Amino acid sequence: VLLLLFLSSSLHPTSALLPLTSCLSSPCSAGSTCVDAPTGYNCECAPGFTGDDCGNDIDECVEVIDLCLNFGACVNTLGSYRCNCIEGTMGDDCSINPDDCASTTGEVLCKNGG
Repeated sequence: VLLLLFLSSSLHPTSALLPLTSCLSSPCSAGSTCVDAPTGYNCECAPGFTGDDCGNDIDECVEVIDLCLNFGACVNTLGSYRCNCIEGTMGDDCSINPDDCASTTGEVLCKNGG
Protein backbone atom coordinates (compact mmCIF):
# COMPACT_ATOMS: atom_id res chain seq x y z
CA VAL A 1 0.00 0.00 0.00
CA LEU A 2 1.40 3.39 -0.94
CA LEU A 3 0.51 6.87 0.22
CA LEU A 4 0.56 9.64 -2.35
CA LEU A 5 1.87 12.93 -0.98
CA PHE A 6 1.84 16.28 -2.70
CA LEU A 7 4.88 18.33 -1.87
CA SER A 8 4.48 21.95 -2.63
CA SER A 9 7.23 23.78 -4.44
CA SER A 10 7.31 27.37 -5.56
CA LEU A 11 5.49 26.82 -8.85
CA HIS A 12 4.74 23.15 -9.44
CA PRO A 13 3.51 20.57 -6.94
CA THR A 14 5.38 17.29 -7.11
CA SER A 15 4.19 13.94 -5.92
CA ALA A 16 6.12 11.26 -4.11
CA LEU A 17 5.08 7.71 -3.30
CA LEU A 18 5.85 6.71 0.27
CA PRO A 19 5.20 3.18 1.55
CA LEU A 20 2.88 2.75 4.51
CA THR A 21 4.90 0.82 7.07
CA SER A 22 3.04 1.20 10.37
CA CYS A 23 2.22 -2.53 10.46
CA LEU A 24 5.84 -3.67 10.06
CA SER A 25 6.32 -3.51 13.84
CA SER A 26 3.33 -5.88 14.37
CA PRO A 27 1.45 -3.53 16.71
CA CYS A 28 -1.69 -5.69 16.85
CA SER A 29 -2.09 -8.67 19.18
CA ALA A 30 -1.72 -12.20 17.86
CA GLY A 31 -4.63 -13.42 15.79
CA SER A 32 -5.66 -9.93 14.69
CA THR A 33 -4.96 -8.23 11.38
CA CYS A 34 -3.04 -4.97 11.03
CA VAL A 35 -4.18 -2.60 8.27
CA ASP A 36 -1.97 0.35 7.34
CA ALA A 37 -3.76 3.69 7.21
CA PRO A 38 -2.61 7.17 6.14
CA THR A 39 -2.51 8.26 9.79
CA GLY A 40 -1.02 5.08 11.28
CA TYR A 41 -2.73 1.70 11.42
CA ASN A 42 -5.93 -0.06 12.47
CA CYS A 43 -6.25 -3.48 14.08
CA GLU A 44 -9.05 -5.79 12.95
CA CYS A 45 -9.70 -8.00 15.96
CA ALA A 46 -10.26 -11.75 15.91
CA PRO A 47 -13.61 -12.92 17.34
CA GLY A 48 -13.63 -12.69 21.13
CA PHE A 49 -11.15 -9.79 21.34
CA THR A 50 -11.41 -5.99 21.39
CA GLY A 51 -9.31 -2.87 22.02
CA ASP A 52 -7.00 -0.64 20.01
CA ASP A 53 -4.46 -3.46 19.65
CA CYS A 54 -7.03 -6.28 20.05
CA GLY A 55 -5.34 -7.36 23.27
CA ASN A 56 -8.47 -7.31 25.44
CA ASP A 57 -10.43 -10.53 25.85
CA ILE A 58 -14.21 -10.05 25.65
CA ASP A 59 -15.97 -11.68 28.61
CA GLU A 60 -18.86 -13.31 26.76
CA CYS A 61 -20.35 -14.44 30.09
CA VAL A 62 -20.91 -10.79 31.04
CA GLU A 63 -21.73 -9.44 27.56
CA VAL A 64 -24.39 -12.04 26.62
CA ILE A 65 -27.08 -13.19 29.03
CA ASP A 66 -28.11 -16.86 29.22
CA LEU A 67 -25.34 -18.43 27.13
CA CYS A 68 -25.65 -21.53 29.31
CA LEU A 69 -29.08 -23.06 29.86
CA ASN A 70 -30.56 -25.18 32.65
CA PHE A 71 -28.51 -23.44 35.38
CA GLY A 72 -25.20 -24.16 33.66
CA ALA A 73 -22.28 -21.93 34.73
CA CYS A 74 -20.64 -19.77 32.07
CA VAL A 75 -16.82 -19.72 32.24
CA ASN A 76 -14.90 -17.11 30.25
CA THR A 77 -11.91 -18.44 28.31
CA LEU A 78 -9.35 -16.60 26.19
CA GLY A 79 -11.33 -15.47 23.13
CA SER A 80 -14.37 -17.60 23.92
CA TYR A 81 -16.33 -19.28 26.76
CA ARG A 82 -17.55 -22.68 27.89
CA CYS A 83 -20.50 -23.93 29.92
CA ASN A 84 -20.12 -26.12 33.00
CA CYS A 85 -23.37 -28.07 33.09
CA ILE A 86 -25.07 -29.21 36.26
CA GLU A 87 -25.53 -32.93 36.79
CA GLY A 88 -28.27 -34.25 34.55
CA THR A 89 -27.71 -31.81 31.66
CA MET A 90 -25.20 -31.81 28.80
CA GLY A 91 -24.28 -30.18 25.50
CA ASP A 92 -22.25 -27.10 24.57
CA ASP A 93 -24.89 -24.83 26.13
CA CYS A 94 -26.29 -27.38 28.65
CA SER A 95 -29.53 -27.50 26.67
CA ILE A 96 -29.80 -31.30 26.59
CA ASN A 97 -31.63 -32.84 29.51
CA PRO A 98 -31.80 -36.64 29.14
CA ASP A 99 -34.50 -36.72 31.83
CA ASP A 100 -36.87 -35.06 29.33
CA CYS A 101 -37.34 -38.52 27.82
CA ALA A 102 -38.21 -40.17 31.13
CA SER A 103 -41.79 -41.16 31.74
CA THR A 104 -43.53 -41.85 35.03
CA THR A 105 -46.06 -44.11 33.26
CA GLY A 106 -43.53 -46.37 31.53
CA GLU A 107 -44.28 -45.21 27.99
CA VAL A 108 -41.40 -44.31 25.66
CA LEU A 109 -41.32 -40.55 25.05
CA CYS A 110 -38.09 -40.27 23.06
CA LYS A 111 -36.47 -42.55 20.49
CA ASN A 112 -33.14 -42.44 18.67
CA GLY A 113 -31.59 -39.85 20.98
CA GLY A 114 -34.36 -37.29 20.68
